[in-house]
Amino acid sequence: MLLSRGATIFKTVRNLNFNKPAIINVRQSSDGARWCYRSAPTTHNIPWLIVTEICSGVMWWWVLWNFYHESAHIFGHFPYPRPVEWSDEELGIPPDDWN
Repeated sequence: MLLSRGATIFKTVRNLNFNKPAIINVRQSSDGARWCYRSAPTTHNIPWLIVTEICSGVMWWWVLWNFYHESAHIFGHFPYPRPVEWSDEELGIPPDDWN
């Protein structure tokens, strides 16, 4: 079964034409506004790409810096309880001689 589906996938991939231009349908609504159904991706300006990379770098620096120095916000302010130190009474386990 997997072999037959794999063959179908390979045939489909082989038949794809990756050099086809994008289909663009530009329509005009009743109020005169134009919109595109499918359009090619727009190119971005290099300065804006640099600004976004710097902003994302600053954001990740801030997140990791605060995670390292203020990790109690994530893990809590108190020490993690050790279940080995809990008594049977605290866990709600009845004594062995209970009938």
